[in-house]
Amino acid sequence: MEPTSTTSLPDLTGLTDEELAAEIREAHNDQPDPLSSDRASRFYDRVRGSIERFVSKQGKVAGKTADFLLLVPDVFILLWRLVNDAR
Repeated sequence: MEPTSTTSLPDLTGLTDEELAAEIREAHNDQPDPLSSDRASRFYDRVRGSIERFVSKQGKVAGKTADFLLLVPDVFILLWRLVNDAR
């Protein structure tokens, strides 16, 4: 299946680390407003709540799978916080 987008990706091969970093910064600046902390927290709460409701309906059948499913929103919020940490 051929991509339908008419935009092409820039050729980043052969760039120095500084040039690549500048390209990444420029691409990031072209993006719409980043995800706010409040919106990320609401997303986390909604996803975690949905998983908890699903797990409670399944009861003991979910077992270890429930623990792994509950990791999904935790990993999301961890990655979001790491990406947005200025340090």
